[in-house]
Amino acid sequence: MDAWLLNLMIDYCPSLMSLSSTGQLPKTLEHVGSLKIYNCYSLTCIVRGQLPSSLRKLSVMNCTTLKCLSDNTEDVGTSSLSSSSAMHRENIDNARISQLEDLEIMDCDSLESLPEGLHNLNFLRIIKCDCLFSFPDEGLPSTIRNVNISDCGNLKALPNGIHTLNSLQTLTISHCPRITFPEEGLPTNLTSLTVVGPNIWKPLMAWGLHKLTSLKYLNIEWGWHGPFLTSHSTIEGSDAESFPEEGMLPPSLTRLVICEFAKLKYLSSQAFQNLTSLQHLEISGCPYLTSFPEEGLPSSLSVLTIVRCSLLKEKCKKNEGQEWSKIAHIPGIRIL
Repeated sequence: MDAWLLNLMIDYCPSLMSLSSTGQLPKTLEHVGSLKIYNCYSLTCIVRGQLPSSLRKLSVMNCTTLKCLSDNTEDVGTSSLSSSSAMHRENIDNARISQLEDLEIMDCDSLESLPEGLHNLNFLRIIKCDCLFSFPDEGLPSTIRNVNISDCGNLKALPNGIHTLNSLQTLTISHCPRITFPEEGLPTNLTSLTVVGPNIWKPLMAWGLHKLTSLKYLNIEWGWHGPFLTSHSTIEGSDAESFPEEGMLPPSLTRLVICEFAKLKYLSSQAFQNLTSLQHLEISGCPYLTSFPEEGLPSSLSVLTIVRCSLLKEKCKKNEGQEWSKIAHIPGIRIL
């Protein structure tokens, strides 16, 4: 009875350039379902040929010379293929790649492209890939449920047709200063959204967060300090003194995180009263925030977290701070 390898992790193999240099994977890898490759500094592509058709999960981290997942341009013995044969082989390659359901690529500074044909992808995480400029023209498949795009300094756009991805529930866009917000907006069925950086947050507000009627979790950060600020970004809008505007946020929210609003002084009274489902509120890195709305926070609130808000911290001292009476009813309070 043949023994098949189903899960494989490769770590710290500094001389590894590819799993296959001949276009043919070892038989022991033909049925692998999960592949993790970490800290392989000479890796330029996963395979010279096709990824195994059984592969469902692929995670690649800190492979600084990786340029692509699979390379079919120089397969042995294919230089004289007819155009019809080449097209047939391309269809096979796409069919194999299309089986991927979970793709994670982190700290791969040389990655230039993602493959076409990811038709069954559910989860996509791309972090710290500075040579990635764009997504495949076909965009992402309708099956996608979770997308995280972070610290990709040269990525210029979100995937084409992202507003049509009705299965997408969780979206994170963080520290990508060149990304422009799509004119069509985002899919309205999102339940979780994290946005770091005014290049996305400002047009998102103009488009209308209230359109995300299924949104439960919202994490927003202006990104006014730290690695986000580059020659490609500005802090326009981060000097807002009030947040949010009335009617800006969807009443479906149950958790709200507000971070790094450099000059925020107060929270909009009416806007917070409309958040009747809000249970968790976290405010972090707002040094000039001094007070809560006069009417207090929503009665539904069960957890309040305040971090690095020095003026507000002083006013929220238990039983003696000026703002304590507005939050005393909240069961869980954490002030750091």
